[in-house]
Amino acid sequence: MKIKLNNIYQISTVYTIEFFDYIIEQSSGKVLRGTSDRKMRVKYEMKFRQTLDESKKVTKCPNCGADVKMNTSGICDYCHSKLVTENTKWVLTEKQTLDQEYIY
Repeated sequence: MKIKLNNIYQISTVYTIEFFDYIIEQSSGKVLRGTSDRKMRVKYEMKFRQTLDESKKVTKCPNCGADVKMNTSGICDYCHSKLVTENTKWVLTEKQTLDQEYIY
């Protein structure tokens, strides 16, 4: 889904990723955490944003719309989102786990 808000494009995407999730002890090969014989499937929703005008600096927080006063921490004073000073490329702004399960 693509939305235009405050001269910013936002795209929401959904990814389904499958992987084995475990940690082994290098010296012994023993599994310390997780399981090496069951695959996990995780479904994520990720949101990306980009300004419409590449020459325009960020003046509003892309998350809440508050006026941006860029500080050394790069954090919005109102909603505490991480800010990028020149938001001209697609930037990941939110990642949410929608579902998680072992599949075998």
